[in-house]
Amino acid sequence: MADLESPFPCYKPYFTGDGSIQTAVVWNGQIYVSTDYGNSWNPKDSVRNWYGVAMSSTGQHQTITVVGGQIYVSNDYGNTWNPKDSDRNWYGVAMSSTGQYQTAVVWNGQIYVSINYGNTWTLTGSSIDWRGIAMSSTGQYQTATAKPGEYIWVSTNYGSTWSYKDSPRNWWHVAMSDSGQVQTATTYDSNIYVSINYGNRWNPKGFEADWRGIAVSSDGSIQTVVLNGGVGIAPLIYVSNDYGNTWNPKGSVRNWYEVAMSGSGQHQTITVVGGQIYVSNDYGNTWNPKDSVRQWRGVAMSRAIS
Repeated sequence: MADLESPFPCYKPYFTGDGSIQTAVVWNGQIYVSTDYGNSWNPKDSVRNWYGVAMSSTGQHQTITVVGGQIYVSNDYGNTWNPKDSDRNWYGVAMSSTGQYQTAVVWNGQIYVSINYGNTWTLTGSSIDWRGIAMSSTGQYQTATAKPGEYIWVSTNYGSTWSYKDSPRNWWHVAMSDSGQVQTATTYDSNIYVSINYGNRWNPKGFEADWRGIAVSSDGSIQTVVLNGGVGIAPLIYVSNDYGNTWNPKGSVRNWYEVAMSGSGQHQTITVVGGQIYVSNDYGNTWNPKDSVRQWRGVAMSRAIS
């Protein structure tokens, strides 16, 4: 598919770079934008049931989903937001590095694809309980998760068609490297699953638990996943520095939810349901609380400036 020349002005915010621009959303709250690596957060737009966030590599183009509402698009680094498409139970959303290609999934609905920076959306895929979505930097490779007891679904043609992989599981979220070759998906009652061949085959890693959000660096070597718990298992952050093969616990016991990571993996941000937002600037080794206690959900950050 041919890339379009962006019709939007190339705004220059005060801060640009790998992880400097971040957006996080609050359920029954507002959008919060940071331009200083997650140290301070400024509210935007109105109170809605915000859920998923996606951002282009520079942070200029951003898209947020609303459960029971429309999808919202920003082309000025999250400062202003415009509603698109119709009211649906939108969940996960992902976009290419330029922001031109975007895919969003609907709970008890279908997959919707945009090739014009989120302005218009075309449905594709089957009608199931979609949950998460990830795509490569070009947008060619995409992977979607669904639950309960569903397969993981892969597209190699910008989301036009989808084929199922692996086995029926209670999949939660998915993330991938810029190339799409390295992918990691979570389940809420089983293992972490890693693919090194564009989502064709998946290998279990970690241990059985209630895994939630996942983020990976541009090359896939650095990965961070959050654990909601399990029988006799503390809800902690787990970090991998070897492409998801081994995992080491970090942080304290909290209701961790979603993860975002810069392209290098140095800067990471995690949301907490009913808590603060937590920021790491040392590859996920130490974590510092920011902002206030809120019902945080999705988070995204700029990946790199080329």
